Amino acid sequence: MDDKTPKPENNPAPIPPAETPPNPVSSPIVVSSVSPNLSPNPSPTATSGGNISGKPLKSKKSKMILIGAVVIVVILIAGGALYALHSKKAVSVACTTESCFDPHFSNCTLATLAANSAFADVKYQIYGKNGNRCSMLFEYTSNPNPAWANKEMTCDFNNSLSLDNSVEAVFNNLTSKQNAYNCTGPLVAVLQSQGQ
Repeated sequence: MDDKTPKPENNPAPIPPAETPPNPVSSPIVVSSVSPNLSPNPSPTATSGGNISGKPLKSKKSKMILIGAVVIVVILIAGGALYALHSKKAVSVACTTESCFDPHFSNCTLATLAANSAFADVKYQIYGKNGNRCSMLFEYTSNPNPAWANKEMTCDFNNSLSLDNSVEAVFNNLTSKQNAYNCTGPLVAVLQSQGQ
């Protein structure tokens, strides 16, 4: 034996804990030269270089994690809402001819048309379906009758008819002092005043 202390052969002495080599993997206790706290979950305080308030850092850290999680959730919800709004927003087609605009009117999909004729210039803008009709803006951008120029109206046009026939039906209805197409706007009063 290398040990200079004689030991009885039949009754070996137990090795004291100080002589046991430490196992860094399984040792649950951390000994700190700064704090005598030997508990498995020490709580740093102001005396051990923690925070100034004297409260355990763990609760402050938990609050910061909670605040960070709330901020992340709010950002995700706002981002999701913006994405949903953007992805559902339909794109309006800017037509330059009636042949481009007609299928959009028939299907009541978003589109615009600025139509010029020898008589007057008209702007059409389809807003979308309203029941079994098509909500659309009609505006005279120029007209020989100054009372009609730059006047607009929005009506629920019958898009099962052609564009020309649907516009004619609305005009006939309004000049007979009716409003079966739910028209609104300054041109409505002008057309109704033209009736007999």
